[in-house]
Amino acid sequence: YYSDCNDQIQASILRFLKKERFAFEDKIIEVVYQLVPSHFPVTNEKIKKCLEKLLELGYIIHQGTKTNSYRYCRKIGRASCR
Repeated sequence: YYSDCNDQIQASILRFLKKERFAFEDKIIEVVYQLVPSHFPVTNEKIKKCLEKLLELGYIIHQGTKTNSYRYCRKIGRASCR
């Protein structure tokens, strides 16, 4: 399922959210297109799959009750920010 989610996209998402701490999905998509080199094919679907994967892994969480907004989740030891 996550085969379309490559490391370049994930790294771009995490770099951006580490810097900004919080962002809406539209802004994340816009930034990923700017950050990922053009020789890596990027689509909105791939970005959304990467967001889902990062959510599942606990690197990011939804901001509040909004499912289209994300926040970087800094893990300290084994604790998560959920």
